[in-house]
Amino acid sequence: SKPLREGSTLGFHPMAAMFFALFGSFPGLMLMSVALTAKGTKLDKDGMVESLTFVGLYAITLGVFGALVFYGTKVKSRVVDDLVVNMVDVGEETGELDTMLYKVADTYDEEVRTMTDGLTALMEPLMIVFLGLAVGFIVVSLFMPLVGLISGLA
Repeated sequence: SKPLREGSTLGFHPMAAMFFALFGSFPGLMLMSVALTAKGTKLDKDGMVESLTFVGLYAITLGVFGALVFYGTKVKSRVVDDLVVNMVDVGEETGELDTMLYKVADTYDEEVRTMTDGLTALMEPLMIVFLGLAVGFIVVSLFMPLVGLISGLA
C-alpha cells in the first residue's frame, strides 16, 4: 500500500479527487442505464429498427461484459488510487459495479467538498484584510487633499 501523501486523507494528490468523483459517477450511470436498456430490449438484432441504436447498445454491452479488462487495466496502469481499484474489483465480483462506482464517486465528492470548504475558510480572513486595506486606502486618499487644504489655510 502507498503511504498517504501530504494534504490528502485518501492518499493521492488533492486535485485528483475531482477526477475520481467524475470517474465514479459517469461509468456508474452508464452501467445502470445499459443494464436497464439491455433488459428492456433484449438486444435482438433482427427486432431493432434503428441500426445505430443497436450498434451503440451492442458496443456498450460488450464493454460491460469486458469488465475484467476494465479491472486489469486499472491494476496495471497505477493511474488511479488503490481504493478505486479495490472497489471496482469488489463491484465486479458481486455484480454491483455501478453501485461501487457510485460509492467511489460519493467518497471523492466528499473529499472535494471538504477541500473546498477548507479553502473557503482559509480565504475568508484574507479577503477581509484585503477589503480593509482597500477601504483604508480610499479613506486616506480622500482625506489627504483635505489635510493639504487645511494646512494651506493656516
